[in-house]
Amino acid sequence: MRTLPTLLAVAMTITMARSAAGQADAAAVNKSTTTKPATQPSGPIEHNKLKTFLPEKLAGLKRKEATSERTEFGNMKFSSAFSTYGGDENKRDAPEVSLQVFDYGSNSPMLQGMTAWTSTNVDQEGDHGFTKSLKIQDHPVIQTYLNEGKAGQMQLLVSERFLMTINTANLSVEQFKKLGDELKLKDLAALAK
Repeated sequence: MRTLPTLLAVAMTITMARSAAGQADAAAVNKSTTTKPATQPSGPIEHNKLKTFLPEKLAGLKRKEATSERTEFGNMKFSSAFSTYGGDENKRDAPEVSLQVFDYGSNSPMLQGMTAWTSTNVDQEGDHGFTKSLKIQDHPVIQTYLNEGKAGQMQLLVSERFLMTINTANLSVEQFKKLGDELKLKDLAALAK
């Protein structure tokens, strides 16, 4: 279950990095020669440290798995931590939650490309579910929930550095909406210091 999200993240990172590199090249052409060089962004924190953020319980479900890794692809480096939560595995409609946190380092163009949604304001609702942008604990969030399958996805950007994705199945809309309040986002933000 962890491999697919990691591969998707790597593919998205490569795409965003290429786009950001092109934008950076264009910006460099337009800059004056008197501009001071930008400071280098700090790299991602150690993945084991990122793993300490993963809660033992989420939506009343016990953690079943917690892993972390550091990935390097050329000049791109990021750390990630992943956890899964679940109820009775013998029940076909048992609730499930997965939580993944990525650290691309501070001021990363890759992260900026992947979190372009933070500059939009979405509030859409219909018979099938909803998509909404909001703030949880002062951090930008976008939530999507589908009534069929009680499936949801929530993305959070914490301290303009950490990208968190939560996926749910068989979780009521009320439980889904409360997930962000259960997270200790201050603890995550403190990891960057």
